[in-house]
Amino acid sequence: MKKIILLISGILIGNFLNSQVIFNIESPANLAGNYNITYSEPGTWSSPDMLDPANAITGVLALVSDGTTADSLGCNPLTNGASIAGKIAVVYRGDCQFGTKSLNAQNAGAIAVLIINNVPGNPIGMNGGDDGGNVTIPVAMISQIDGQVIRAVMNQGTEISAFFGNKVGLFDTDMGVKNFRLLLPTPNGIPTFLAESNSDYNFRVGAWLYNYGRLDQTNVTFRGEVNFGDNILYTEAETGLDIASADSIYIELPVFTQNTYPAGSYTLKYTIITSEQDEYDSDNSYSVSFNVNNGVFSYVGMNENGLPRSTTGYRSTAATTTFSSCIHFRHPNASKVAADGLYFAATTNANGSLEGQEFITTMYQLNDVFGDLNDLDFNTAGVGLQNIQEIANGSYQFDTDSLAFETVYAPFPASIQLTDNQRYMFCVSTFDPNTFIGYGDLDYSWTIDTVLQPMFPIQSNTTWNILGFGGESSAIGVKFRDVNSLNVSTLNTDKFTVYPNPSSHFITISSDNLVNYSTVSLQDLKGKTVKKWKVSSSEMILDLKSFDAGNYNLLFEGSKGSSIEKVQILK
Repeated sequence: MKKIILLISGILIGNFLNSQVIFNIESPANLAGNYNITYSEPGTWSSPDMLDPANAITGVLALVSDGTTADSLGCNPLTNGASIAGKIAVVYRGDCQFGTKSLNAQNAGAIAVLIINNVPGNPIGMNGGDDGGNVTIPVAMISQIDGQVIRAVMNQGTEISAFFGNKVGLFDTDMGVKNFRLLLPTPNGIPTFLAESNSDYNFRVGAWLYNYGRLDQTNVTFRGEVNFGDNILYTEAETGLDIASADSIYIELPVFTQNTYPAGSYTLKYTIITSEQDEYDSDNSYSVSFNVNNGVFSYVGMNENGLPRSTTGYRSTAATTTFSSCIHFRHPNASKVAADGLYFAATTNANGSLEGQEFITTMYQLNDVFGDLNDLDFNTAGVGLQNIQEIANGSYQFDTDSLAFETVYAPFPASIQLTDNQRYMFCVSTFDPNTFIGYGDLDYSWTIDTVLQPMFPIQSNTTWNILGFGGESSAIGVKFRDVNSLNVSTLNTDKFTVYPNPSSHFITISSDNLVNYSTVSLQDLKGKTVKKWKVSSSEMILDLKSFDAGNYNLLFEGSKGSSIEKVQILK
């Protein structure tokens, strides 16, 4: 089988340095490892250039206090300067500008600042604001959940030591892989009926290997392994690799493919093995889970409920009216499935609210003809998205802000059967400039560059961009069903009389078409079936008294398809 080896020299410029700024906890052992961060960069800050390894720092974490009730926000001069001097000041996001917090910590003698995000999701980009130009120490932000873990250990009185900076040339022996310069399983989640054989589902395996150390490395081994539970399904390796200091090498191993794919969770693991002890082995391996499931197609990992997991929210800064986040779909045996609806998540900034907001979900057929991204002229506005046809749409209205980052479900009016090898886009649209649509934590940058297929298109106002935000993975999931479970050859447009609606007790459903369906289900807005009734006549009376107040969908299913009506329950 084909193996690709590509060696590029002079990597101490450009992408090799980019993203090598790390925040690594060295001790205690239960916290050790790299943490996802954003950090202060020249522009609105006077912080040092952290891409320069000479500016790296190592220090102990210390929580700030400014004498106010919110003692960890650091918006006023610090009252515990003696505890902060010579350490990495830990402070929470909120109430004042990032630069103000950082300047107060710097004035107290801190050597760096670690800001903990105060909302769910990944750390965000930081503008220095009014005081950033006076901040001459490095500043980093980590996620809320990572901050909770770190804070819990600090509360126990345990000393936490961390490295913050660019580790290139810091050690003699230091190899590593990057999360955005390797091939990921594509997609991450796939229904069983789209993964019945090796022609249905397979993906390429490979990664860039980087020599960050001062010494040349010889006899390096790179291994890829796929596990399903305790079973090793795939193990391939390239051995005897020589990689000069500050150089990199790309290795592509044989394609991962199986004759059958049982439902469940799989793990792809990349590992670098050096002939001498690696002095910084935290990035010598990378693992990612993927799954074969009962009916959800997604590029991101799944949450505890088996639904797409959002870790952050994005929108285009150019989107002043409409912002649409999409995923691209094409499969050689797509006619095996029908699309029922979309899963997604959303959140807002401090100026926005989800309550009462309506999101539109849309299925498009993409009729632009191209083999791969190399066939497209990216000097043309809306390239690759000139000929799109709307196939179906649905909607979802949020009841409360408590659903921020929670995965919700918006059904289409009917199940839509797909066509083999046809390109589709599944999109979620918002019309509020303070609203962000959920994205995951997998970076498909190198995967897109290698397979040369679109994955995450976006729309800003009326302008489409087939490349979207690059490798940032939209956390949209498509709920598919096996067409053998339902005849979906026609789109049902049946309408039903549902009254009274809203209702706090009973509703009556009537239609001459009702007898064409076998069941009617009450589903909440996350797609969970709350109650199902059998259809026996052209009129039904449903008792709703035992159900919580809120918006629901009535899903009508039968041998000829499905239809949906909305209903609101009052208390």
